[in-house]
Formats: sequence, C-alpha cells, structure tokens
Amino acid sequence: MDGKIEGVKAELGGRISELKGMVEELRRDVKSLGVAFYNYQNTLIDFLATKGFVSASEAVLLRGVLRTLTPMARSRYYTEEVRRRLLELLDKDVESYTWDEVAELERIAKAIYQEYIATGREDLLEYYPKLMVYITIIRGLIRRREMEKGQVQSKIEGCGQPQPK
Repeated sequence: MDGKIEGVKAELGGRISELKGMVEELRRDVKSLGVAFYNYQNTLIDFLATKGFVSASEAVLLRGVLRTLTPMARSRYYTEEVRRRLLELLDKDVESYTWDEVAELERIAKAIYQEYIATGREDLLEYYPKLMVYITIIRGLIRRREMEKGQVQSKIEGCGQPQPK
C-alpha cells in the first residue's frame, strides 16, 4: 500500500511540475503578446501622427485627460518628484516638445509601470497606456514638424536662395 501511495505521490508531483512549466510558458506568451500589441499600437499611432492623421488637437484633448487622471505618488518608483515633473511636462504646448522631453516622459511611464508591478495599483495600470499613447502622438508630431522643416529646407535649396545658418 505504501508503495502505491508513493507512486501516486510521485506521479502527482511530476504533473504539478509539468503544470508549473506550462503556466510559466503561458505567462511568457501573454507577456510577449502584450508587448507586441503595445509596439504595434505605438508604431501605428506614430505613423498616423507623422502623416498628419492625428493632430495636435487630439494630443491636447488626451493631455487634458492625463492631467485630470494623474495618479497620486505613493512609493519608490513613481515618487512625488516624478509626479510633479510629469505634470510640468503635460503643461507644455504640444508643439514645443523636444526629443529629450519625450525620452523623459518615457522614463516616467516606465516608472509608473514599475510601480504598478510592485504594488498592483490598478489606477497606474489604467493610466500607463493613455500616457504611452500621448507620448507616441507627441513623437509623431515632432517627426512631422521635422519633416516639414526638411521640405521647407529642400524648397529653399531648390530655388537657389542662400541657406540660413
């Protein structure tokens, strides 16, 4: 009888280990699917903003939502200092962002996500994708602004006029 119990116990242990492996594999697959979705979404929004299908007025609207819903800072990644800096950046005119400020917004978004992972705060999980969409729109607006400057520069060069230095 003891041998039979040990055999069943060993079999169950093996199945539990197998299930743990499957759960871990599923976790990796879900995470990679989430990352792929965010990358696709960000690329699409960036492309649309660069092409002019998403305008500064949409960014202003989303910025208002972000200002209203800005989560309270409570912990080690998303500190009060980080929150204040986020609000400062959100107060900027959408047409005046620089690449450095976009990088800073991305670091803040990462801190918000890390805070969610550490604390499980749902408000941070709800805020993060909205902030990432805003950042992506701003990135596209900057690209469009740079492309338009490039086209103006090309027209100036094409007319034989001296280039401003």
